[in-house]
Amino acid sequence: MKTTLSIAAIAMFAVILGMSALAPAMAAKADKIDVCHFSEEEIILVDLDGDGIPETEEVIPAEWKVINISGNAEKAHVGKHTDGENFDEKISDGFTVEDCLARNVVAEPEPPVTEPTA
Repeated sequence: MKTTLSIAAIAMFAVILGMSALAPAMAAKADKIDVCHFSEEEIILVDLDGDGIPETEEVIPAEWKVINISGNAEKAHVGKHTDGENFDEKISDGFTVEDCLARNVVAEPEPPVTEPTA
């Protein structure tokens, strides 16, 4: 009787262990989505000689760009990153890739107003 119970317990343990290993693989993956994402300016130090001493820096300017992310990461992006005016936004029927990239266009400053001379 003890042998039968022991074998049954080991078998059930093996089944539970096997199911827990398969569960993540069986989980539904979220579809990928496009997000208009604000990327901060980056300064990268460049070692031209390979001697370990950075000799120059490369500046990657801040910009709006479209990134493709898992739908599971939507909450971490949409409405979070900002340039101080706009936030990351999901590309959809109401907001297009062109709308996103248009955020990078800097308006020309208006010429100063001069007072007419009498």
